[in-house]
Amino acid sequence: MTIIMRAATPTDYPAIVDVGWRATADYGLTVADLRFAEQQRAADTVAGRFVAVTPAKEIIGAASYAQSAPKDEPRRFNVWFHVLPQYQGQDIGKRLYERVMAELTPHGPHCLETGVRTDLPRAVRFLADRGFTEVMRECETHLELATFEPDRFVADLQKMAVLGLELKMLTELNADEERDAKLYQLHRHQHETAKNTSAFALFDEWRAQFWQLPHLHADAFCVAVAGDQYVGHSHALVTDSPELIYGYTGVLPAYRNQGIARAMKICVLQWAKAQGYTRVRSWSDSHNKAMIRVNLHLG
Repeated sequence: MTIIMRAATPTDYPAIVDVGWRATADYGLTVADLRFAEQQRAADTVAGRFVAVTPAKEIIGAASYAQSAPKDEPRRFNVWFHVLPQYQGQDIGKRLYERVMAELTPHGPHCLETGVRTDLPRAVRFLADRGFTEVMRECETHLELATFEPDRFVADLQKMAVLGLELKMLTELNADEERDAKLYQLHRHQHETAKNTSAFALFDEWRAQFWQLPHLHADAFCVAVAGDQYVGHSHALVTDSPELIYGYTGVLPAYRNQGIARAMKICVLQWAKAQGYTRVRSWSDSHNKAMIRVNLHLG
């Protein structure tokens, strides 16, 4: 069977998402995510997407590449490869990889980044055979909301008042005229605290992107407020599935180790349970023992 490798178009996005989900159980992207990424990407960013197509015009594989930090590290790229399980082991992934590398070579890449589940040995071997090495491992945790009992954590929430903090969802911050500016400062501080080398977006650019995020839900986004300052936030990513994907949770350094991250998560989980969601999935850096303890504490 002759497989054609060609550049992807927006009409291919549903098939690309389908391939991703069938190739790995936690692909996580939707058609809206792919469209959003294309819309937000600067015109001069080096990026591309390819599909593997059968003679019957079935898309059975997909690959993508993009600069990880276009302005600061233009030669560092993230790359992704997915092939339908029944077509794996037939050199389709190899050909997609070669196509991506042919596109990247003129740009002199010095680092390629990707991710893989350790329970997919073929995928792990595919990357290892091409020189990829592990630099970080994430721990996946699940919470079944049917067994989550918010009443068990009342003391965690009451402690926030003792600390002089309020926990509010984004919808409860609508009256704050400085809301977006405060959110921006919080995100910028968290970006700098994480020692990211890439420059943080300017305010107007950040605000436009933030409110267009495909999975943002104002009632699933909790903010810790100390006086007139926002000192932490925690949010879940809403999809059409009964499962939620937990997003970022972070607190400014001066407010850490006081139970704030845990309390914010409790607020989000209370909302999720009330809305009828069944499960929450979360990923944490395996070295982030504090966040893993928070997740285990919550069940």
